[in-house]
Amino acid sequence: MAVIFLALSCNKNHDPAYDKNKKSEFTVEFDNVAGSADLELNASYQNVSGEEVTVESLNYIIRNIVLTASDGSTYSLPQGDVGFLIDESEEESTEISAEIPESEYKTLQFDVIFFEMDATSTASNSGTFSYTLQAATSGKTITLDLSARGTAKVITGQHSEVHLLVDVLDFFSGFSFADNPTLTTSDFNTIPASNLSRMFVHDHTHND
Repeated sequence: MAVIFLALSCNKNHDPAYDKNKKSEFTVEFDNVAGSADLELNASYQNVSGEEVTVESLNYIIRNIVLTASDGSTYSLPQGDVGFLIDESEEESTEISAEIPESEYKTLQFDVIFFEMDATSTASNSGTFSYTLQAATSGKTITLDLSARGTAKVITGQHSEVHLLVDVLDFFSGFSFADNPTLTTSDFNTIPASNLSRMFVHDHTHND
């Protein structure tokens, strides 16, 4: 009996006791990459079609970040009127932090309401190209299941950080620079816009 009681006590103490009346630090990191390499502005990469591409600027706006806890409850991160601008040229902009209620969060959801990239390529007839995608309302909704690579365990005394990889080469899948040197649209029904869903991948979560 003593052994059984000890085992149950250990299991009980192993699970954190979340208190939703308390808040702790939480961060989402948007790590822009090009395939297996970290994205560097003005460096050259190849897309899946073998076309050379040099990204000169990359920025996008994230809004409506919502976390779903293991018990099914949700929490929306506070945001300004515009949202969060992720600018590859400003390293500090790639991390979004907030104090949120203690809980284990299993799903991360957000909207991409603006996406802009300027780049050059030898495959483009003009040598340069620009892609600007925007939506006046909800934009492109991205939903990521955190269960496979680490849920966010937000609790006092611990910093939880969800690390996302944003692969710009996935954006260039299914179309050619030569045929599409410029794209400006107000909806998300084009091939590049639909590729936004593929770009954002949950890589891992730090809970320490």
